[in-house]
Amino acid sequence: MDEPLSQLERQLAAAATHQAPPELRTAVLASVSRELRASRWDRRLARTAAVLMTAGIALNAAMVVGPHDRPPAAERQPSHASLVQAAVTVGRATDEETGRQIARQLAAWGGHPLSHEQLAALDAAIAAELHNGKDG
Repeated sequence: MDEPLSQLERQLAAAATHQAPPELRTAVLASVSRELRASRWDRRLARTAAVLMTAGIALNAAMVVGPHDRPPAAERQPSHASLVQAAVTVGRATDEETGRQIARQLAAWGGHPLSHEQLAALDAAIAAELHNGKDG
């Protein structure tokens, strides 16, 4: 059973071998080395893309699931005092009207726009705080 294999080995050993010129050998080895390096980078980039995709999926899943002990939207609404404080801070840095606009935007971003009565009370509180701060 090993006879055909032995015969092949003898034929190969007896065959005259022609070696490639050194310039060709150097060029081929350089090309092979370059291709192997490129394939390593391809694998690294593929791994990086897979990790980033997994991280994105995990972040999306975390946003969907979210914490279960979060209060309902009505309880997350900014308080009247915090709106006045934010408006006064902005009003002192800029002007009173900008402070009022910021307070209204914060209330709207909280999911609950203010009624006319609440807006009037907010404006009065902002004006009082701003004017007390200027006098004191």
